Amino acid sequence: METIVNKEPPDKRTRPDRAAKIKDRKNGEENVVKCTLSRIIADKDNKDVIIKVIKERVDSVSKRTYLAGVAVNRILKEVFEGVPDAQLHNVSVPSVDQNFIRQLMVGSRQAHMETRDATVERFFHNNYWFREKIEGREVIVKKKKQYVGAIARYDGDRNLYIHASKKYLTNFNNHYRVHLSTWIKKFVYSKENRTLAKEIKDEHGIDETVFHRYLLYDIHSWGVKEDLIAIHSILPERTKMLLKIQHSILGRDEINRQWLKSVSNSAKMIRYNVFINRYLEATEDEDYAKLVNIAPIPTVKHAFITIDTDGLLGVLKDVGLIESLEKTLTNKEHWESVFDVENIRSTGKGTYFAEISLPHPVLFNSATSLFCAISSMFEEAVIAHACCIH
Repeated sequence: METIVNKEPPDKRTRPDRAAKIKDRKNGEENVVKCTLSRIIADKDNKDVIIKVIKERVDSVSKRTYLAGVAVNRILKEVFEGVPDAQLHNVSVPSVDQNFIRQLMVGSRQAHMETRDATVERFFHNNYWFREKIEGREVIVKKKKQYVGAIARYDGDRNLYIHASKKYLTNFNNHYRVHLSTWIKKFVYSKENRTLAKEIKDEHGIDETVFHRYLLYDIHSWGVKEDLIAIHSILPERTKMLLKIQHSILGRDEINRQWLKSVSNSAKMIRYNVFINRYLEATEDEDYAKLVNIAPIPTVKHAFITIDTDGLLGVLKDVGLIESLEKTLTNKEHWESVFDVENIRSTGKGTYFAEISLPHPVLFNSATSLFCAISSMFEEAVIAHACCIH
């Protein structure tokens, strides 16, 4: 007869470290609260003007970010033009850093000579249409030089583009880290290799999955297991040549999480993107139409901008609430002059994010939503809206 022993119920909180993290998050990080923009604007008399001024900034940042993404793609593609596949590993890839991206967004005319990026300058010189959109067309009005035709810039918007370039750079790096294995699998399971796998199975009796596993392990440099070693000797010369090219691009180090995070491997992943695009196009593979761009283009209809206190002063100046960008109040007082923070209800003492939405179309006849994040230190607000970039 089985003896039943009464046991104490297990402690639900088996991870006290997680409980501590949750407590810290409530007190030190952020909580998300949904509300409408009109609800937290303290100055009701100027509410419509404030919304209009904010939307104008979001519109400009959205367009300039989109154009920067287009420019990065064109610059990288031009670097590889005319280079044979076997020489892709020797191509010098431009260093795409925050300064590089920011100059594509705002131009380099006002940048210090020592910080001007030569690749960006050359792109501006060769693409006048782009320079006109970013920096404007030079005209002489009453013997004074002016620039017209550029996407609008506003008082205090300098840091908007610093934050926008940071965000794009993060997306740029994640673009390769997230998709590299997918690109490798496009080769491994390509139409050509699926056909080859069937031929090897018919001739040597080796299962198709074993062949695909061999390619996957070999390109990732994971170390080929014993049951896969036999595959190498029966590979056709073309497949061996393609594997050699891929190793010349990616190297022989194991591709793992640490490898993907290394900045030194960014150029390798860019080169591999070029290789896989060319391979699938040359073999007329059905996956060719599904390939992503060589660099990310902000096609998603949400553009996030960060407005710090300097940016807020520019908003207030355009609204007509202040005469200059000089700080005459504390950061807290400046933010409270615009937003009724008490209406953002939340628990904790950290940073409070308010998701702000507008019910009516405002740009490009598309529904728009605004996100405004107001920090507990009143130092910055993150604002975004959905828009179509034309």
